[in-house]
Amino acid sequence: MAAGAGRPGREARSPLRRGRQRRHRRRPANRPARPTRGRGVFATVPIDVTDQDGIDRARDTILHSHPGLDTIVTMSGVMIPEDLRDPAHFSAAEKTIDTNLLGTIRVIDAFTPHLIGRGTGTIITVTSGIGFLPFPVMPTYAASKAGVHAYSEALRAQLDGTGIEVSELVPPAVATTPEQAQHNPRALKLAEFATEVMDLLGPTPLRTRSSSRAC
Repeated sequence: MAAGAGRPGREARSPLRRGRQRRHRRRPANRPARPTRGRGVFATVPIDVTDQDGIDRARDTILHSHPGLDTIVTMSGVMIPEDLRDPAHFSAAEKTIDTNLLGTIRVIDAFTPHLIGRGTGTIITVTSGIGFLPFPVMPTYAASKAGVHAYSEALRAQLDGTGIEVSELVPPAVATTPEQAQHNPRALKLAEFATEVMDLLGPTPLRTRSSSRAC
């Protein structure tokens, strides 16, 4: 199950970081958690990751429909420019942390008991190359993704021996809209990036590359 929205940064052509156990973005949506079928085998449940009660309801809905759920992908992400010279930036910083970092933690907490009960599963967090390099225009976004990275490392250590793998996806710059493609011609095309990620997450990855910490 995925949780998600976040913007990637560039040059890390292999975004999956793995640890001793292998080491996922949810956009807030103020709608009730009702599964809807899309094409193929995918189902969607809107979740506002800043609303704990909403997350719990969505979890119950998901596990009722998909009791064999074995993978959680958290990708909470908002990107808000900030002027640190103006104390009014604090509201943007607070929203960014609440969504990107605490939203990720809320979703993981909601599903971790289920995965532990299964004795196997995967949690994938989504960070960003920006979490490893300075990004003055959006400082709290960078800090939030660095926080998700650190949290992923700690989560992996604490879940060692439970059968749950924790993976961290570190995207490069990806043009998720035509406007972003115009703004950054070097950004990866969304379809290209999605294909590469699915290759890496498959049971037999087509290629394995080490992650580059760049944005």
